[in-house]
Amino acid sequence: MGAQLGGWGNDWGNGLYQNRYAATLKEDFGDWMAVSSSLDKTIKRLAERYDVENRPKSAEASAFWLAMADLLHQYGLEHEPTFKRANALIDKGTDLKLRRAMTPGEADLKDRARVLKRLQTKWAEPAKRVRRVPKLRPEPYLMQAGDVFSYDTMAGNPRYTDQAAEFPQPALRFKADGRNAFVCVATARVFFDTEPRYFIVPLALFNAERPSISDCLRARLVCHCDLETQRFQPVGGWMAWDQGALDTVNPRRIGVVDVNIEALTRVFGQSVHAPLSRHDGPPYPLWMNFGPLSPMSRGHVWGGPDDRLDRFVKAWRAV
Repeated sequence: MGAQLGGWGNDWGNGLYQNRYAATLKEDFGDWMAVSSSLDKTIKRLAERYDVENRPKSAEASAFWLAMADLLHQYGLEHEPTFKRANALIDKGTDLKLRRAMTPGEADLKDRARVLKRLQTKWAEPAKRVRRVPKLRPEPYLMQAGDVFSYDTMAGNPRYTDQAAEFPQPALRFKADGRNAFVCVATARVFFDTEPRYFIVPLALFNAERPSISDCLRARLVCHCDLETQRFQPVGGWMAWDQGALDTVNPRRIGVVDVNIEALTRVFGQSVHAPLSRHDGPPYPLWMNFGPLSPMSRGHVWGGPDDRLDRFVKAWRAV
């Protein structure tokens, strides 16, 4: 979002949605309306997401507000500030001036003027067919903080996507030859409190057999080191899982630990909730991807005996 004008290349057509900026907003708007209970908040958050307030006199901002007004009309929603802003872009000739700066021909400018006139005529009347969006309910958590899961691996790596078994080369098809585990250290909800997020930390096991909770407690955490800050960060960080991702990786809960949040915060140099709080926006899939968790990547594993999982838990119980 918020790409500069040149980034859109020749994608600026004369129609309202004949540019990537407005077309992407059209795709996003329904998702946001499905979860938001406040129209003011939705418009504000979308304006922030598209970075239009910082560039109010840009072609992107004009495309955003014209498309926003049209989408509100399609959904039968009243929002006077938005319609006032969009009409001003047309009445004052701002949108056409911005178009002229992009060096289109006079024929293109006349065509754009006709498009804008039709828009105002349409907005002056109630929508002939109002679009409805069913509200989304909060998704249930698939795991809780402290849950320890094991999962199958091939050469130390998990099954990444549901297409993993469909590779044309037989040698690349997923065939489990080992096991590993991870611990969920924090959970949160984002996107208007509807989508779960999970902060997970992999363990260094790489066993042939399924690990026990005792094995996991003795295992070290797998992390990458930021060479600039000299801080360790868990591989994978926050994850957005849905049922499809769980079906793909097929993890199995093997126990529960009481996570020592204060100890983890000191080691990571930030709250364990920080990675979860940075991500908000419309729903999108994000597959479980731990990165290279094979034995070849053990340079990323913490090296001391105090880096074991049991250092960061208060108590545990088997399931």
